[in-house]
Amino acid sequence: MKQAQISSSKIGIILAMLVSCEIMVTYGNVNAGRDTWFALIVTIIGSLLLVSCYYFLLILFPQGNLFSIIEQAFGKIVGKVIVFLYIWYGLLVATCSFYQFNSFIRILSFGNTPYLFIALIVLLAIYFLLRSGIKAMIQLFVIIFPLFMGLFIISLLLLYPEYHFLHLFPLLKTPVKQIAKSSFSFWAVSFGDTILVTGLGIIIIPKVKYWKTFGKGIVGGGLIYLIAILVQLFVFNESLANLLVFPTNSAIALIDVAQFITRIQVLLSSVFINAILLKVLLALVFAIEGLMKLFPKGNRNTFIAWVLLVILGLSYLLFPNFESLRIFKERYIWFKVIWQIGIPFILLIVVFVKKVIFKNAFPESLNEEENKPKVILH
Repeated sequence: MKQAQISSSKIGIILAMLVSCEIMVTYGNVNAGRDTWFALIVTIIGSLLLVSCYYFLLILFPQGNLFSIIEQAFGKIVGKVIVFLYIWYGLLVATCSFYQFNSFIRILSFGNTPYLFIALIVLLAIYFLLRSGIKAMIQLFVIIFPLFMGLFIISLLLLYPEYHFLHLFPLLKTPVKQIAKSSFSFWAVSFGDTILVTGLGIIIIPKVKYWKTFGKGIVGGGLIYLIAILVQLFVFNESLANLLVFPTNSAIALIDVAQFITRIQVLLSSVFINAILLKVLLALVFAIEGLMKLFPKGNRNTFIAWVLLVILGLSYLLFPNFESLRIFKERYIWFKVIWQIGIPFILLIVVFVKKVIFKNAFPESLNEEENKPKVILH
């Protein structure tokens, strides 16, 4: 496979969009009332510490990715079991975002259109994007990002007449337990999914640059998310913001620009929701890389078709309605932490003990084909 060179600044943009993509759908996340903003700040700070685990893993294996590290650390049998679990992690993340994306489109513009019809059209678009490769996908969303930010700023300014700053007071009166629950929810639903980047076949760039890339992505995406949460609280009170299915979109709907722009809501919302599509694509690439690790002789196009059919079936099975998504998120986030924090920290300890303390020599990869990098950051 021909090497694709991608700059670290582009990866930083992708990380920011990955973290902030839930701003259109914070359904079930705003559970700290008017102090949700503080819970999110705690999450941003905590995320910078937690993702350091991913950073050190990849520093120890500069030519590897999460899947090759797992197999080298735990052996082929146990390693393949863990890789299999991570494949399902990618598929579950993709399914949640896939359902949110399709439901948003359906509710916003195609209320009477069957879900299956919309889902099949979206699947077709995803199929061609996956076939185009990681470099083309990243380039597409890097192009979308300035439009994303420009319309985000415009919407903030146009919404100013609707702001009620007193909705934020009194400050920090929410119980600590509730703030902690909200912060944990933000991590599991958004920030923890940055682990997807470690399974895309990316070569580590110089560690200082790599740390800055992760840091800028998390802080940048976190600030976008924080501003969106504050806007929701300024426009609605905390009770209403928690009940709305698409709170950011509901706020945008209040923009009054007379007849100058008649469908600004659709324009803004359509651009914002594309960030959700990015998460779907990265999660699917993550799952496909895992499948390629389990079945090295498998056909990539076959795997693409298989994962698309799986998320279509799971979206029907798990989410008969949008309320089921809220319930699933509340239960699923506890399992996500095993993939996002539990296994990576155990993996880091095992690798550190074997490689640093006992000086065991790990091969850069388990076969020569893996020595051919797919993505280079510089």
